[in-house]
Amino acid sequence: MLADVTGSRRILAFDQDEGFLGAASRVLGGLPFQFLAVRDPTQMLAQVESFKPDLILLDRAVPGTAFAQVNAQLRGFAAPRVFVLTDHSERELIRAVQEGAVEVMQKPFGESHAARLGPLLDELARRPKDEKLSREEQVARNFMDLARRNHLRGSLVVNRGTPFEGRVVLKDGALVRASYGPLGGMDAVREILQLEEGMYELDSSLNLPPPKIAQNAVTLEPGQSLTLGTPDTADVRPQLLAVDDEPHLLALVSRVLGAAGFAVDTAVDGTDAVEKAKKFPYDLIVADLSMPRMDGWEMLKTLKADTRTSEVPVIFLSAHDDYREALRAARSGAHDYLAKTGRSEQVVNAALKTITPRLEIIFALLVKEPVEVRTASVGLQWFLRTASRLSCTGVLSLEDDWGHYQVAVREGQPAGAQAVVQGRRVTGIPAFVRIMVAKGALGAFTFGPIPEGSGDLSFTMEDLIAKGCESVNAAEAKTAEKKLASAIELDLDPELYDLFTRIAPARKVAFAQAICERRMPLADVAGSLMITQEQAAEWFRELLRREVLVPPAAERGRPDPSRPWTPNELHPHIVKRRERKRTIVERVRTQLGEEPWVPIASEIATVLGLAPGRELTFPELVKFAAARKVKWEDVHVVVELLTSLGVLQRRFVSAGASDSAVTVPPNEVARRLAASLSDEAGREAWGRWAGGIRVVWRSTPGSLETYST
Repeated sequence: MLADVTGSRRILAFDQDEGFLGAASRVLGGLPFQFLAVRDPTQMLAQVESFKPDLILLDRAVPGTAFAQVNAQLRGFAAPRVFVLTDHSERELIRAVQEGAVEVMQKPFGESHAARLGPLLDELARRPKDEKLSREEQVARNFMDLARRNHLRGSLVVNRGTPFEGRVVLKDGALVRASYGPLGGMDAVREILQLEEGMYELDSSLNLPPPKIAQNAVTLEPGQSLTLGTPDTADVRPQLLAVDDEPHLLALVSRVLGAAGFAVDTAVDGTDAVEKAKKFPYDLIVADLSMPRMDGWEMLKTLKADTRTSEVPVIFLSAHDDYREALRAARSGAHDYLAKTGRSEQVVNAALKTITPRLEIIFALLVKEPVEVRTASVGLQWFLRTASRLSCTGVLSLEDDWGHYQVAVREGQPAGAQAVVQGRRVTGIPAFVRIMVAKGALGAFTFGPIPEGSGDLSFTMEDLIAKGCESVNAAEAKTAEKKLASAIELDLDPELYDLFTRIAPARKVAFAQAICERRMPLADVAGSLMITQEQAAEWFRELLRREVLVPPAAERGRPDPSRPWTPNELHPHIVKRRERKRTIVERVRTQLGEEPWVPIASEIATVLGLAPGRELTFPELVKFAAARKVKWEDVHVVVELLTSLGVLQRRFVSAGASDSAVTVPPNEVARRLAASLSDEAGREAWGRWAGGIRVVWRSTPGSLETYST
C-alpha cells in the first residue's frame, strides 16, 4: 500500500519477506518518498506500470524462480534497481551487478540504507539522458560507481591461480589497475564482469603479487626438487603433449620443453592429440592453432566436452598476435595464448607457470602438510591421481554453491566418498559423480586417519576415476544428445531446480526457465537468449549433470524399492507429478479422444498443470499453439476442459487506470454482458469495458482425486 506522504520520488520494493517489507515501509514512510510493497510476482508488472517508481528494491534471495521472473520483467523499464542481499559474498556482489543492479545493500534494511537512496537518485539523475551504452559497458560503469560510493579497497580477483586470472585493483573506490589476458583498464573490467562461470574473490591486497613460476618442471625453488627418495625423477616429471603439423616446429618445442624438465610426447594434429589424451592423463598440452583435420579450437572443444580430458590445461601457439584471438582462447577455456615469436623461453615460461600450482601441491603432499585445493585450477582427477601416486592418507573436503563433498584416501586408494546437496547425503559412486561435476569447488586436503561414515569405496583410484568419467559421459551422450531438441520428456527435480535458480547467473536462470518450465526446444531458447547452439547445449548438459533434469522413471528404474530414496534415484515429488500428469492426460483422452488432444494435454500438463501458481494468458496460449504447430482453437478446448476439471482456474483481469490490476469475478462479467444486450449504447459500453479485460488461466494445487473423479 502507498504511504501517507506525497513525496515526489517513488520507491517500489519486491520481496516475500514480511520483515523486510515492514522495515522498508516504516523507514521510508518517515521520509519524502512514496512507497509501494509488492509480494506477488504475477502482479509486479502491472504495479510497476501503474506506480511508475523512480527506484526499485529487489531481494535476490526470494525463494524459487520469483526473483528471476521479476528481474526479467523489469529489464524493459528505465527505473534503476537496487538489490538487497542476505549473502555477503563477493560472488553475490558481482552477480547483482551483472544482473543490472546500480547499488547493493545488505539486510536487514534500516535507516542507514534509506539515507543512501536520495543521494543515489540524485547521482543517477545527473547521468546524461542521451548516453548510449551497451549492456556490458553499463554493467562495468555500475560496478565502478558502486565501488566509488562504497569506497571499496583491495583486489577483485576472478579465476585465481589460472593463467587467465583477472584482477581489478581498487583504492578508496578508484580504479588503480585492471588486467585480464591482453586487456587492461576499463576494457578488462568490462570483460571480467561478463564471465558467466567466474569465481570471484575480494581481498585487501593492492599490489599485484609477483607471478610464481617454477624453476623447471621438477623444481619449485632452488634446492627443492621432486626426488621421492631416488635420484631418478623421470617417473614424476609432468607429462606434456606437444601438437603441431610442422615437423621442425614440433621437434623444436619438444626439445626446449624436454630440457625444462617435462616428459614430452608428440601429436601431429588435433585429431591425433585427442586420441592420445583419451588414453593417457597428460599434465599439459601445448598446441598449434592452425592444423589440418582438426584445428586447435576444435581440439579444445572436444577435450573440454569429455570428462576424461576436460581438466588438461591447453596452451595455444599461433602465428597471429591478435588480442581478439587471445580473448577467444580465454573464453573457450584455454590456459594461455602465445604468438609464435621464435623465442623459446616464452613457451617454457608459460608451460612452467601453468603447472606451478600443481607443483606446489605436490611439494606440500610430500611433507604431509595440509594443502588448499581449487578444482578449477588443478583438477579433481589430477589431485586424486597425485595423492594416489604419493600414497597419501587423509580427507579431501570441498564445497561450492551446491553443497559439501568429501573423498577419503587411504594409502593412495579411495576409502570413501560422500556428497551433501540440499540436505541430502549420498555416498559411494553417486557421491563421487557429484564431486566430479563440482568443477569450481574449493577446499583442502588434510592428512590423518579416515573418519567413520566416510562412505565405502572398494575400487582402485584409476578405476574410481574411470567409473566417474564413464557415468558423466554416459549421461551426456545417452540423455543430452537424445533430448537436445526438447526437454519435454525429462523429469524436473524441484529442489535442485530451486537451488539452481538462486545460485546461477541471470542468463542461465532464464535458460533453465525456458527449458524446465516452458519446455521450449533448445534451438528456440538459443535464439531468444542470443547465445550459440554450442553454449545452449553445454548449459543443457549442466542441467543434466546437476540432476536438475533427470531421465524419466521408465529409463532410470529403481533397483531396490525397499531402500530409502537417494538423489541418484527418482524423487518422490517427481513420482507424484508424473502421476498427476498421467491422470490429467487420461481424463482428456476419455472426454476428447486421442488426436490432437492428448499431445496438447501432455504439454499443457507439463508446462502448467504440474506446478501450482503458473499462469497462461490468451496471447501466450496462441504463441503456445504456434510454437507446436497446432490450432489455437484446439489448445483452447483443452485449456477449458482442464479448467472444468479444476486443474486450471480461469480469472478475468482488468488492467485499467487503477493502481493495480483487479481480478474481475466471473459473475460480474456475466452481469455486465446481460446488461449490455438491451440497447446499442449498452453494447458499446460492454465493448469498451470488455476491451480492457484479459483472461488468465492459473494452475491450481488440486489433488489427484479431484482430477480423477
